[in-house]
Amino acid sequence: LEPLYETCISRMEDFHRQNTNLFKDELAEISQKYRSNIQYFIYKSIILRNLYGVDIMAEAVEIAKLRLFLKMVAVVDADRRAPNLGLDPLPDIDFNIRCGNMLVGYATEDEIVQGSSADIFTQQEFREKVEIEMEKVARAYDTFRHIQLSQHEDIGTFKQAKEELKQRLSAFTDLLNHQMFSHTGGSDYNAWLDSHQPFHWIAEYYQIIHGNGGFDVVIGNPPYVEISKNKIDYKLSEVYRFKDLYAYVLVRALSLAKNKKMLGFIIPVSFNSTPNFKKLFELYQNDATLYMSSYADTAKMFMITKRLSIVLRMSGEERIYSTKYIRLNSTMEHRLAEGAYCQVDSTISLSSMFPKVSSPHEVSIISKVKNSANMVIGALEANTGEQLNYTRSIRNFRPFYLFKPTHKTKEGAKKIPTELKSLCVDKDYLSAVTAVLNSNLTFELLNWFTDVRNVNPGFIRSIPLNKNILKETRIEAIIQDLMRDYQRNMEERYNKTTQCFESYYYPVKSKLIIDSIDKVLAQHYGFTEEELDFIINYDIKYRMGDELNDE
Repeated sequence: LEPLYETCISRMEDFHRQNTNLFKDELAEISQKYRSNIQYFIYKSIILRNLYGVDIMAEAVEIAKLRLFLKMVAVVDADRRAPNLGLDPLPDIDFNIRCGNMLVGYATEDEIVQGSSADIFTQQEFREKVEIEMEKVARAYDTFRHIQLSQHEDIGTFKQAKEELKQRLSAFTDLLNHQMFSHTGGSDYNAWLDSHQPFHWIAEYYQIIHGNGGFDVVIGNPPYVEISKNKIDYKLSEVYRFKDLYAYVLVRALSLAKNKKMLGFIIPVSFNSTPNFKKLFELYQNDATLYMSSYADTAKMFMITKRLSIVLRMSGEERIYSTKYIRLNSTMEHRLAEGAYCQVDSTISLSSMFPKVSSPHEVSIISKVKNSANMVIGALEANTGEQLNYTRSIRNFRPFYLFKPTHKTKEGAKKIPTELKSLCVDKDYLSAVTAVLNSNLTFELLNWFTDVRNVNPGFIRSIPLNKNILKETRIEAIIQDLMRDYQRNMEERYNKTTQCFESYYYPVKSKLIIDSIDKVLAQHYGFTEEELDFIINYDIKYRMGDELNDE
């Protein structure tokens, strides 16, 4: 916002030089009432007029306020001879940056009335009562903010305005809290208040929610918390049943944004990569343009190692733009440059997921896989078939074994790894399915369409397949060679935690054999030489690591 303010002030000054009656009051506010400098005025205006925030942690709220104050003070040179060191008073932003639970509370007037459980006449009466109380709060807030922006010197007037605002707001939120608590069926109001920390957006930010129709921009970094594992006991939604708390934050954010127009979030990559969040994705996709950039390791950006997406939503024409799955394991600036956006649509979606891609090669490859396929791998499953074994974790390769990897105890007894999963396939098609799943192509499909954390059995079953691959005579020998190579390169390591000698496999050492699978598949999917080269060398530096340097 700072450069926008600077540009507007500069243009005001240009117009004022041509006509001294233009922007006279606005420029006087800057020149006559601010002892510091223009940048301080800009920061103060932004903080008081434009920035609002909510967090459930009181410590986070205080840190946010402090950072804003430091930003302002940093642009001013202190004058030890001047009163207050030549500094203008810091703004009071207690009513801008708030502590509370953004998911528990009323966001709009309609939610308040609908929550009253009364007949239509009583609801109208209640609505009028609520509107009167909200208007009182809004007037008190306007008075309080005006005193700050006008640099009012009377500290008594300022304290009185703040106290009146606190009392008005407290009375109104108490009314809303009691109404909300009455529907919980609980008996201890104070305990509920402490545990749920309700935050009523319509009360706290009435002039924005009611007067402006919502926030012009909503941004955030919501908590990545699995609800079932953290025993969250309050009911979050009658409509949605999501597994992660961040999804509910995104739903609430839509109701806070003006015309649901501009939103931006840093969230787990599961948003655009797993079926569990399909409803959430569709909700954000509806009547909007989405920009999604996805990252494998965000430690260099956010000091936390997570697979995250930065999702931007702008209401309007329904379009989706995506980047590839960006790995930040070299210099961050170089890798971020790879994050070019590419438009994707339903013609290249798979299992209702849109791919994380950023080049025409990737789009073409996915299109050819879908268009030339006439079945899916799941159609070849058999209850009495042969087993394909794999582990859920996705790393730089995703091997599927025709044998069952085992660990050994100190006594020499065999032990099946707890993370081992299996897929039963009709024995006549076992080699072909094993080849497809071990291919570079499948590894790329997992990168494009999943959260790149775990192999989802449902996704494996949905992988498109060309029937002609089942008749391919060259595959049997390749797969036998690959399985022997997996076992030949296996190493045993002792794990103190499990007290076992664990088997470690190195598919990176079998890359040339895996490449030969893709050369066979390319003929059936109609890939060009350039597309085949792209598949074989996809993220090659990351996948091969030291092996590439040795070569």
